[in-house]
Amino acid sequence: MNKLKGEIHFLKENFPDIKPNFSELARETGVSRQTVAKYWRAPVFQSKPRQKKRSKFDPYYPEIREKFENTPTTIMAVFKYFQLKYPGDVFRSYESFKSYVKANKLTELRKELMKPHLRFETGPGEQIQVDWKEDLHFTLRSGEVITFNIYTAVYGYSRYVELIYSPTRTTLDFIRCTIEVMKRAGGRPGEFLTDNMAAVVNVSQGRKRKHTVIEQFEKDIESPIRLARPKSPQTKGKVESANRFIEWLQPWQGELDTEEELIEKISEINREINREPSRTTHQIRRLLMIKEKEHLRPLTKLPVLDSYLSDVKTQKVPSTMLVEYKGSGYSVPKQLIGKTVKLVQSDDELQVYYNSRLVCTHKLSENRFNYKTEHYTDGLRASLSSNISDSSIQQAAAHNLAQLARIKAKGTDK
Repeated sequence: MNKLKGEIHFLKENFPDIKPNFSELARETGVSRQTVAKYWRAPVFQSKPRQKKRSKFDPYYPEIREKFENTPTTIMAVFKYFQLKYPGDVFRSYESFKSYVKANKLTELRKELMKPHLRFETGPGEQIQVDWKEDLHFTLRSGEVITFNIYTAVYGYSRYVELIYSPTRTTLDFIRCTIEVMKRAGGRPGEFLTDNMAAVVNVSQGRKRKHTVIEQFEKDIESPIRLARPKSPQTKGKVESANRFIEWLQPWQGELDTEEELIEKISEINREINREPSRTTHQIRRLLMIKEKEHLRPLTKLPVLDSYLSDVKTQKVPSTMLVEYKGSGYSVPKQLIGKTVKLVQSDDELQVYYNSRLVCTHKLSENRFNYKTEHYTDGLRASLSSNISDSSIQQAAAHNLAQLARIKAKGTDK
């Protein structure tokens, strides 16, 4: 009967205006002529679509697909990964997993990822690749842990590296560090290349747009900031390779006493990097940089660039550790007493810089006195007898800060 249905379906699909020979069909299919006529007069036969059989791997499909999309790996490697991640019966059979992967054409994603990525070189002065090495942790000899970031810039031709310490990685930090790189070299490249870092772009509902201040910054430096394609590390490979030098800092864990020593050690490592030959060019970076500098564009708008950080109030830190801004006082670390700092407002925050380094950030406030707890505690500890316990100092600090928090700045509601 299935043969008959198939024949009639074929004839109706391909020869709808021609009536077949029922007797001939009856002999071919082994049924009566009346049965053939009955099926011919019936509505067009429609076979039910075949239902896809559910697989035990279906709940893990998004994770499995992601591994083949993002990693040039083998089926066995992915199978072992999930076997360890989800021990049990699901990932017991490699053959079943391999069949599932091939049935869903996931190996094609792997082949796409493993396509050749040819080397991309730039001429001298054409490009600087920039990136953040984020959320690094360094332990001082005292046991204090410092969390910080390093802005990494690599010149495309010479592979010359610039490492800049930054406690935070805001848009203003990105601009500050980029200006610092150009000032050190005395010129600007044809373009900057970076990824979709939050300091540069805002990503909303899958769409990305550069921050307005970044778009203006591009115009002021007269060099575009180009965005690398996502999930394409080879596009920004030079700066990705340079980030490995951050590992040179690890042996110094627990060997330094202050944040200032950490910053100096990063600078020392930076100088050593540029004395080394690049693995790609086999030439010393700082020597190639001499040629690269000759091709950098002039910084024709230095006053404009300075304005990004000069819309500030320069101030010497008094013994109260409070710098004044718009009628309110904001604390800085006690180590800055007697030193000159810059105050920069960014949206609703006040950023305090010392020697182009961001030392602390405060939310703008109507309070007259705005001490960070750690600043006040450190200052109180330094002013009291060493016999007083830390717990007593902390209690006194908490009490005093609560009293100070009640005092509003001049001109605000009491």
